[in-house]
Amino acid sequence: MSEFGHGNGNAFGHDKNSKDLKDEGGIDLAGESQSQSKSFSGGQGSDLQEASLDESLSKALEDPVTGGSSEDNQDSGSDVASNEANHFSPDQPANPRGLDPNQVERVSGDVTQFLGETGDLLDGQGGTNTIIAGSDSDVIKSDTEGAFNTIATGFGNDVIVLDLEATADILDFDTNTDKFALGEGLTLDRIIYGQGQNPDKGGLEQPLDSENNTLILDRDTGHTLAATRFTNAEDLSEKNFVVFDESAAPDLVEQA
Repeated sequence: MSEFGHGNGNAFGHDKNSKDLKDEGGIDLAGESQSQSKSFSGGQGSDLQEASLDESLSKALEDPVTGGSSEDNQDSGSDVASNEANHFSPDQPANPRGLDPNQVERVSGDVTQFLGETGDLLDGQGGTNTIIAGSDSDVIKSDTEGAFNTIATGFGNDVIVLDLEATADILDFDTNTDKFALGEGLTLDRIIYGQGQNPDKGGLEQPLDSENNTLILDRDTGHTLAATRFTNAEDLSEKNFVVFDESAAPDLVEQA
């Protein structure tokens, strides 16, 4: 397992001024195999941010499903993603609802338009990862099949890319500023979300479907695309989703 401290805005991703978007989909930030647990960060995090997330991040480095040490649980990404703890019936969340395609923002151009001046494009790729964004607006890719990404978005207006059979466990999603983008395997009609109903407590170790969390599911498979901790599903809406047209990177274009 490798751990990285906060970078300078360039060490683990591409800043806004970078011209090289490798393979139109980001870079291998940790340089490790998909079966290993990885932890990395980008941008310039503040002392306040780091202090408030200390406990969250130490818990995040544990295995997301079993609660054991990530070093003791070197599961492959596909094993993590296929675990029943990541799958729920679409009618399991309270008041499940879909998205109105007419109310979802569609954008042209490259995904890097969402980056702040010191923002990063962060890609955990496969396996079990802890992703710590910085103090500016970042794009975080949680779209590799089989990946389980525990994410601290930090400050800024962040965009998290979702896709089939990948899960984003988000510690601090801000429903006022942060957004989800759909990867190439997802369409708007497959998105369903609602409040978890699991009464089990446990703070940072609570299950994905905790009543404290909003669950975002793939309607067709029941796979958990994202869980936003300590949020109300009522606060999430079409304003928190975005799709790209054909001028975007190929892996971000909404499929017909």
